[in-house]
Amino acid sequence: MRMVEEGGFSKMKFRTILLVTTLVLAMACVAENEVKVPRVESLSLDEARARLAAAGFDDIEVERAVNPEVAAGVVVSSRPEAGESASPGEAIIVTVSSGPE
Repeated sequence: MRMVEEGGFSKMKFRTILLVTTLVLAMACVAENEVKVPRVESLSLDEARARLAAAGFDDIEVERAVNPEVAAGVVVSSRPEAGESASPGEAIIVTVSSGPE
């Protein structure tokens, strides 16, 4: 049984090259779809939602946290954090101050 085709490539070598090329292209497509998460800290929840939506993020989850130093209704943080890359379909979690306890 002969595995070598014309040109010196075996079927196995060809399939391996094809698989690796496909994986590299797939990874490049995923990386292209990611965008940087905008900074939303110190914004109101409505302003944060608008900024995230403008960047392509529609799945926004809200957590509330007691924070005596930040007025109620103001975003304290986000996950992923500002500047990190994320897919537009990925949920962005914003923590909003509920003010002092």
